[in-house]
Amino acid sequence: MKVSIILILIAGALIFSGCPPKQVPEEQVEVKKIPKEFEVMDEGAQSGYRGDLAFKIITDQTDFARTVGTMSVTVSRDLSSVDFNTQFVILALRGRKPTGGYSIEIQDVKREQNGLWITVKVGSPSKDAMVSQAFTSFYQMVVVEKGDLTGDSIIVFATPDGKVLLTEEVVL
Repeated sequence: MKVSIILILIAGALIFSGCPPKQVPEEQVEVKKIPKEFEVMDEGAQSGYRGDLAFKIITDQTDFARTVGTMSVTVSRDLSSVDFNTQFVILALRGRKPTGGYSIEIQDVKREQNGLWITVKVGSPSKDAMVSQAFTSFYQMVVVEKGDLTGDSIIVFATPDGKVLLTEEVVL
């Protein structure tokens, strides 16, 4: 008796699992867009920057042109797509390193009361990692919406575990 009940349950599960889901017409599907605080503009392994870990906040086209002019990169995104009235650019620089295996990545941008908290992952190769034997200088450039930030704002750059790398006051 138990065996027949189990077989009936298994057969029913197989029959109903093969039924296609109910299709909802496209015009009835409501898509909610979640605003993203930042968008990656460019990144790479050869910025030409020879210093240590650094962050640059770029608030106008002149500063952008001057900053990128000192780097050995060709930015893949057209500068005209950045509206410096409503956006600004953050450049994260890992610094010059003797091998591959290093990285820098802006992982998150959160709005705080009077500024932004930017989470940055700073990567280094493990001691036993096989890495390329070439100088690298990783960078990442992101575009951030100003939103309600105006005037003096505090921007904090920190690691995922909360260690503050830099606190910068900037006029947006």
